[in-house]
Amino acid sequence: ERERSSFTQEFRLVSAPGQEIFGGKTAWVVGVYGASLDESDFITSAGIYDDGEWCMPCQDFSTLQSDYDSSNYSVFGRLDSDLSERLALNLGLRLERWEADYSDAFVDYIWGGGQVVRNEFHPSEDLWGGDISLNYTLEGGSHLYALVSRGYKAGGFNPSVSRALGPSAELGPETIAFDPEKLLNFEAGVKGLWLDGSLSADVSVFYMDRQDMQLRSSAQFTDNPNDFVFITSNAEGHSYGLEAALAWQLNDQWRLHGSLGLLESEVDAYGLEREQDIEGEIIGRAFAHAPAYTVNLGATWANATGWMARLDVNAVDGFYYDYSHDEKADSRVIVNLKLGKEWSN
Repeated sequence: ERERSSFTQEFRLVSAPGQEIFGGKTAWVVGVYGASLDESDFITSAGIYDDGEWCMPCQDFSTLQSDYDSSNYSVFGRLDSDLSERLALNLGLRLERWEADYSDAFVDYIWGGGQVVRNEFHPSEDLWGGDISLNYTLEGGSHLYALVSRGYKAGGFNPSVSRALGPSAELGPETIAFDPEKLLNFEAGVKGLWLDGSLSADVSVFYMDRQDMQLRSSAQFTDNPNDFVFITSNAEGHSYGLEAALAWQLNDQWRLHGSLGLLESEVDAYGLEREQDIEGEIIGRAFAHAPAYTVNLGATWANATGWMARLDVNAVDGFYYDYSHDEKADSRVIVNLKLGKEWSN
């Protein structure tokens, strides 16, 4: 049973045309944001797990009551300045205060003797994010850019972990809460139009450092199979890669397009042990759902009578499905064909 209520509100002021500052060369935005969340959950687990001779059966009857309140307050601003006719500087900053209160009460009526086990946490964090970038316009309207940005994601709690904190558990109460995540991103690239506007293309490279990365996996740390839980914990990781895209209008009837993504990612640290019987280490492994390459190539034909045809070839590398195990999707290629006709009405 879950009861959840939330409230969010944002106010912002945006400079109108003609209201720029610093000699009319800087557009601006300022704003405030607030959010509150109140959630209560009551979980009743009344079941029997039959696993043959080892567990005939494993009984389970427990309850878990949890309450979670959080509030977020932030101020933010942005300046987009023309330093010269070709060079622009963009600055953004967001400051946020996150406060949370969490409490739970777990009762195991079979294995715990009906004793109430309670946990409480009252974290608070000052979070900040922002970006700074330079954009340089080239001849013909194309431009180069370089960007440094920092993002964040608030922390949270694992209520279901409370039921796995029995006398023989490998986990401790500290695993119920997880910290905010921070992301530092470096990026540079070029975007523009060439060949009198018939060719558009962009290429960018990036490096991302994820601090206190929020990583979700499964856990089975007691002898009771009913204590299987999903748990979010903090880890460390990084990734880097390249993204490119192009579209070329060859003539009135033919258009070519394509994109390429290259990605290297790695988990640098992980605070929990993996489940028993799971071979391989998660440290040093790639992120889940992070294929090393994605490719798209396509062509479109259309004529004045309304007939059109399109061919797309999409290729993606294999990737890990999850952090709980090392099962992988195979690499694959998908070909899409499309034929149609358009009418004026």
